[in-house]
Amino acid sequence: GRQWIMLVVAIINSAVAILLVAHVMTCFWYFVGRQVENEGRQSWLSLEGANDKDPFTQYLHAFRYIMDAPSPPVITADSVVERFFDILLSIFCLVVIGSAISKISGTMVELRSMNEAKSKQRYEIRQYLHSQDASFELVSRVMKFVEYKLEKMMPTTFDSSLISHTLQTELSVNQRSRFIETVPIFALTQTLYPEVFSSVCVVLKKVVCENQEEVFVAGALSTCMYITVTGEYSHVQGYDLTMDPKILTGVNRLEELALYVDALAHHSSLFATTFAEMFTLDGDNLVTCLQNSPSCAAMFFEYAKEFTAAVKKAGGNADFEEQAMLAERCCKKTQIYQDLYPDQETRLDNIDLSNLPVEKPFTSEATGALGSNSLSFFGDHDFFGDASNSMGEVAQEKPLKGLEMEQSGNLQWMIEEGWKRDLQVNTLPAQLQECLPELHPNDGPHAIFEQPLERDRAESSCICTLALIHDRYDIFTMPQPPSAKLLEKQWQILQTIIRWVEPTYEKIHAVLVLLAIRSLGKSKAVANQCPQNERSPENVVLHLIEEYQNVVPSVQGLNAAGIKYAKGALHLHSMFNLAQMLQGENVPANVSQLQESIKRDGVEALRFYILFLLGFMSGLNAGRGSKFLTAKRAESFIEGVRILKYLLEASP
Repeated sequence: GRQWIMLVVAIINSAVAILLVAHVMTCFWYFVGRQVENEGRQSWLSLEGANDKDPFTQYLHAFRYIMDAPSPPVITADSVVERFFDILLSIFCLVVIGSAISKISGTMVELRSMNEAKSKQRYEIRQYLHSQDASFELVSRVMKFVEYKLEKMMPTTFDSSLISHTLQTELSVNQRSRFIETVPIFALTQTLYPEVFSSVCVVLKKVVCENQEEVFVAGALSTCMYITVTGEYSHVQGYDLTMDPKILTGVNRLEELALYVDALAHHSSLFATTFAEMFTLDGDNLVTCLQNSPSCAAMFFEYAKEFTAAVKKAGGNADFEEQAMLAERCCKKTQIYQDLYPDQETRLDNIDLSNLPVEKPFTSEATGALGSNSLSFFGDHDFFGDASNSMGEVAQEKPLKGLEMEQSGNLQWMIEEGWKRDLQVNTLPAQLQECLPELHPNDGPHAIFEQPLERDRAESSCICTLALIHDRYDIFTMPQPPSAKLLEKQWQILQTIIRWVEPTYEKIHAVLVLLAIRSLGKSKAVANQCPQNERSPENVVLHLIEEYQNVVPSVQGLNAAGIKYAKGALHLHSMFNLAQMLQGENVPANVSQLQESIKRDGVEALRFYILFLLGFMSGLNAGRGSKFLTAKRAESFIEGVRILKYLLEASP
């Protein structure tokens, strides 16, 4: 504690003890005087003239005699009892007052010894600075910092052998937990893994900063997380130190990302504007704390993946306030948190999209191909064959006057009539959102599960699929830069693939629904509610189709054939991924599984899967059109389809 508190407490304790003893002795002295009076003899009460006074005045006379007995004592020569009590009083007061004074003196000696240690340290530092010929300004700064650190740090030094390891840990938790628990993942750790949390509190390192000290600067390597405790700091976001700084006081956490990422550069600068204190925690110490708790380590690993991805998605240079919001959001996405505090709004059973339009089951009998051409799959004679539009005449970017806009929310009608007659890029997003509830930006399942980017990709995939089917090169390539734009020759090859697919109304309906719901399989909030053995993205979507059509209401608009197409594509995608094949990640067993699946389900399953792949890969970078399938990437994709055709005919 502080020195003045120790001294005041010692004085108060002694004064209370003296007053308590004095009160008892006062009462006894009054009792002795009254007894002598009752025996018919003259007592100190008569000699003091206090016999006829009120009790309070008599008490004051007695108290005055006890605290400072007169010499000689005011008692008669023959009052043996009073004289005997007077002798005992002198001895007793000497003992009591002497012990009180001794206690106060001991406290003063203890304080003096503490000050002597500090004075010795001050003297040694002054001697060192004098020997180094330090300037007066530097000496002043050093001594101010020494004074601050001696005041803050001196009470924390003790012989650790006097306290057990368990008690030292509890002491660290008591002193530091309120700071580290401001980080959401550590607050969760405190609830579920108190032993790990205690070890984290122990390994925190305390740092004292002087006025105007540079804590870190933008561009330097970030190696630890900082938690400010006391003092005032100036925080400047970005690399331009001339920008207006933000003043930080109290408890703040900065650079949490450094715990999970190596070679991370600071994107801001922090300076202490007063004497200040902070705690730091580095990744190595965190790993040491986690190594004996595999389940806690798994929780941190899951959180770290979410947090680093969220910061990267935010641009990589999010300020500390934005990172704090992302940290809280990512902590709530961990499976352990969701099991402990389930969010009722994201429970699959509780999702209600009844306020959004839901498509009725597909009833069209026009299930044949939209065009009359049915070319062989990339035979040499037709690879660059007739690229005329197999869909017939497609409307230009002008709305037809007779278009029944009241039918625009009906996906079946839009597939059979609406988009054939009037396909416009500026109205497509709104039409898709109205026809497919999953694409609704505010109330759809992607919004509920916080997947805005995946929703944008799904919408882009649907736009690209419609552009491919209706031979709208202008819509497909709208977001592409001229230097990387898809070539006309490549577009004609893609149209050849579309003609081979033979897109029927059922296939178009099924592929649009599949593209709209496919990315829900990536949501951890959804996957954690599925059976343990069905948590791959494809299996999650299959589980939604089977058990939770309230989450994917567009599935209700598919007939049996459409659902079979969608499920078949998901099964194929789970065992064989064309993108992985293009990167050389597939093995012969994957090709063998694909061959067996095509033999079992027929070539129509493969045709639909190719249509799904075209839409899925075209929308990877989102946008109104295909930002992803540029000239360079289209070349790889087309070559991959060539190889796929060869692999289906050859032995693995």
